[in-house]
Amino acid sequence: MLNLEKQSLEEDIKQMLLCIYRAANWKKIAKAHSRWDIFSHKIRAAADTETMQEFFNQLCYSLGLQSCVEVPSSLIKRLDEQRSEVFHALRYETTYYVCLIAEVN
Repeated sequence: MLNLEKQSLEEDIKQMLLCIYRAANWKKIAKAHSRWDIFSHKIRAAADTETMQEFFNQLCYSLGLQSCVEVPSSLIKRLDEQRSEVFHALRYETTYYVCLIAEVN
């Protein structure tokens, strides 16, 4: 059961990040550096917040998004209920999640 929960959490994190990634204007943001490097850096920086709502807000703003309605609020709330595990993943497994997003984008 634990493995299934981890897979579900991983999928939720990936889905949130993918929605944000797709909403960003990468032609405007990534002029001199790789968009993946920039996204990875912005994720790590935003992961120093207290809640998933703050993380979401900071990550969106850092990418020039004033809103990102593509991410369901229920997903953010569900991730916030497991914020300790989510923030650990976002801080220490960032490259892995960026690779997951690159695979589907």
